[in-house]
Amino acid sequence: ERDGLGELRQSWTGVSVRNYLEQTEPPYSTTNATKQSWLDWPLTLFTKSPKQPIHAYQNTQHVTSLSLFAAETKTRPLKGIEKLRQLQNLRFQYSPGVGSKIFLAGEEFRRIAELKKLKNLSLSHCYTDTDSLEILQTMNLRKLTAGGGNWTNTELVHVAKATSLEELNIWTTNLEPLPALTNLKKLSLRVDFLSDLEPLIQMPSLTHLAVGGGIRTEQLDVLKQVPNLTSLDWQWIVDWEPAMTDKLLEFPSLAEVNFNSIVLSKSGFEKLVAAGIEVDHRGLVDFEPSNYLRYESLVCEVDLERSEIVGEIQSGKPGVEWQIRVQTTDRYCPTPFPPPTFESPPFSRTGDWRELVGLKQTSGQPGQQPAFNIFGKDCEIGGNVVQIESREGNRFAVTCAIEAMWEEGYGRIKAELSLRRIIINSDQPISREEAASELAKHFDPKDFDTSFTRGRKKHKHEFHLKIGNRNEEE
Repeated sequence: ERDGLGELRQSWTGVSVRNYLEQTEPPYSTTNATKQSWLDWPLTLFTKSPKQPIHAYQNTQHVTSLSLFAAETKTRPLKGIEKLRQLQNLRFQYSPGVGSKIFLAGEEFRRIAELKKLKNLSLSHCYTDTDSLEILQTMNLRKLTAGGGNWTNTELVHVAKATSLEELNIWTTNLEPLPALTNLKKLSLRVDFLSDLEPLIQMPSLTHLAVGGGIRTEQLDVLKQVPNLTSLDWQWIVDWEPAMTDKLLEFPSLAEVNFNSIVLSKSGFEKLVAAGIEVDHRGLVDFEPSNYLRYESLVCEVDLERSEIVGEIQSGKPGVEWQIRVQTTDRYCPTPFPPPTFESPPFSRTGDWRELVGLKQTSGQPGQQPAFNIFGKDCEIGGNVVQIESREGNRFAVTCAIEAMWEEGYGRIKAELSLRRIIINSDQPISREEAASELAKHFDPKDFDTSFTRGRKKHKHEFHLKIGNRNEEE
């Protein structure tokens, strides 16, 4: 009870902490727990009837982050919180299913103000009386996340007195008091529409602006006057046209822009990238390269150097297993995401490699699903159809229709993929000559360079096609 967490537990449904531990194990450790510097605890580790007493938690003098959860919205006391003297991050949150805000009285705000090392305060699920907000100016906060609902001018005046703030996340349509925040670098506005952006021009420290709603095209002329704005993030523009990307080129310091749900033109995207601006987007209109991977409105260029059709032979077993592997470039890919990738399930087919033309493979059964990574996530596939339509030399025209179960998305691949190598695998070490003999059981050895193998393991050898990239005769 003396450490503060015990007193908080009496009033709050759940307590979540992050603790800096100096070579000590977590109090509820298991036999295989490893020592670590930072620990993330479950959201409901401390409840009104914990399995272990609250005093079992040690090293509370090192607690740096605290989240408090409430199942009801009545006033919640914060008695004991002032004992967490190393606290840097404090967040209030109500439990799922609770639809209103938590009320914090002035007395509780004063307890928070006693936390001299507190830098980050999140009130996104709270509300309080206006007078209590005066206490903010006595705190040395770096980041404040304000509660939902449109904040009044009087409330904003109190917030603007917290001049130590470097980051503010707030719901408001009135920006007039904000220039008083002379150290503010990041501003996130959760609002549907903003009528007046001109106060931002008076904020020379502002470098990052995020607008959760929409702005109008003419307001870009105002934003470009914000002297040091380097990052712009918006959900949508009311009257957006692809040509409006030209306005962004007039921003003197813009280095990155997040378009979120706005779909760009290919030409506008390329102009921004050529100007050295990082672009996050959700797709390009009127854009379909000759070799592409598409998922919904997102189109990426297939990397022909890294994509391929590859055949694998298992020594001592009949048939050849083929697989289609597709990599994409990051040229048109949204900035924060890795380029999408695709691998078909292996499929068996006898005969010469030239006879792959005409193949049509349908999969969707468990164990026969392709590997499709989009937006940095492995996407669950409902089914896909792979077809090899034609061949020129060692290049095959491949199409693939992908039905993604994740978000019910749909994808398509169209590319000319090269067959460059055949891999020989063996359970036992085999020589290059023995691997070449396995190759000859399925293909004409004259098509391959068998004088050497790229395999570096005794259980695996690779033989490359002699045929070039233009036509078979070469």
